[in-house]
Amino acid sequence: MLTRPLAARPNAYLMKKIVAFLAFSAFIQGCDDGDLTVENIDFTSQTAAHCGNIVYKLKDTEAFFFEVADHDALFINDATPEGSPRTLPVNSTNRIFYRAYSGDIDDDVLCSSIPPATPSVVEEWTFTGDNGRIEVTTSPVIIANTELAGGEIIQKYRHDIVFRAVNKNTPSGTEFGDFTFGSYFTPANTLPFNFDDTAESCGNLVYNINGSEAVTLAISPELIANEVTPVGTPRTALLGTATNVLTYTLFQSAVSSDYFCVAPTPTTPLIKEQWLGDAGVLNVSGTIEVTTTSSGPGVFLHEIRLKNAMFRKGNSAFKLADNYLLGFLTTS
Repeated sequence: MLTRPLAARPNAYLMKKIVAFLAFSAFIQGCDDGDLTVENIDFTSQTAAHCGNIVYKLKDTEAFFFEVADHDALFINDATPEGSPRTLPVNSTNRIFYRAYSGDIDDDVLCSSIPPATPSVVEEWTFTGDNGRIEVTTSPVIIANTELAGGEIIQKYRHDIVFRAVNKNTPSGTEFGDFTFGSYFTPANTLPFNFDDTAESCGNLVYNINGSEAVTLAISPELIANEVTPVGTPRTALLGTATNVLTYTLFQSAVSSDYFCVAPTPTTPLIKEQWLGDAGVLNVSGTIEVTTTSSGPGVFLHEIRLKNAMFRKGNSAFKLADNYLLGFLTTS
């Protein structure tokens, strides 16, 4: 039987040790922060946030973010028309970055005026391009209004962000194309619609106010005529843009009846947000119904209701309710 010479065994053993050592060294070098190499980025499941003019997503030791000149001008709470997103050119003011860090990161890493010393940046990619742009498509997130049957609430606004025609510059080279940042949400103002059932009027302007909110209807005089309506037969008309104009206004501070009964319209309180009623469509939406009863000799009570009214601001809209009581108005 043939046997391997004893002298050969130590050499084979030595080779195994060398191979193991080289493999371990390669592993250590691959883990060294300075040599970190990221092949791709995926932040689709991360929630976006912002501080100042920076919008960012964080994932463990990674950050994907961009900075613009004016955050509020880009992320307007209004739907963009279909096929017409808001855009900004990618340049020295509107900048896009990906960074990998030496340890886990939090909001302070990107939002501190003086960045912390650790973790440190171990790899950075930039996105550039002469024709590159930041593209934002905005849509309202609408939920059911549990307080008003058939009504809707705009809960927040969703901004879908894509970087178009940019160069992704990485340590391993440059890749050209479109890159998805993902969705970013901004809160909508809460519109309380917390009115009582008493309406007031100045001439043909019917209004209901509560704190800093008001709903007004520039009503056609014949709808509130001092004459009792037959049972089950209210006076009706459609909301319009010249007559029977419906408006909801949210002010910066409390508003009083005096605001609606003087001319010119006061400059205070300041308007925070204003929505206009859509023009009504016969048998579909935006119907005014007024039922008038006698409330004493020469006194009349008008019950004013809005059926399927829609409010709109810019390109965003929501349904008020199936049947909304604007209020009871007393006239004589």
